[in-house]
Amino acid sequence: YLAYINHDLANHKVKNDRYVGEKLFGKLPALSKLTLSPKFIKAMLL
Repeated sequence: YLAYINHDLANHKVKNDRYVGEKLFGKLPALSKLTLSPKFIKAMLL
């Protein structure tokens, strides 16, 4: 994977982070989804 470092945080697009987080969460095994879902939901609400 290629990582991109954005040094301009004032113009950072948060929706890109949300998209990647949803994709990573979707690839987790079912047990991990159950245990991590409260933290994931909390992060989505921030």
